[in-house]
Amino acid sequence: MATELDFNQLGSICHQLVNPRKMAIIQYLHMAKFATASVIVRKCGIKQPSVSRYLKALTCDAELLVKEKVGSSIIYQLNAPVWNQITILLSKLAT
Repeated sequence: MATELDFNQLGSICHQLVNPRKMAIIQYLHMAKFATASVIVRKCGIKQPSVSRYLKALTCDAELLVKEKVGSSIIYQLNAPVWNQITILLSKLAT
């Protein structure tokens, strides 16, 4: 992702953030720092097929999450550079 968010990226991010279940995943990952899909299913109380769809959208479409293969597991975590850009953008809007 570029160092600054463009309007298409921002639109995709906003689209993802309006879904309360996706926000639950984001909030959990913010607290836990990283998790597998199966842990997210257990901790967030969202069914596995939905979690898979949401993780794909949050990772591929909006780039809000990053994933890394560790052994046979895929670990998800917040995409820090993107969240930093969101924070900067929101702070500019608040002033």
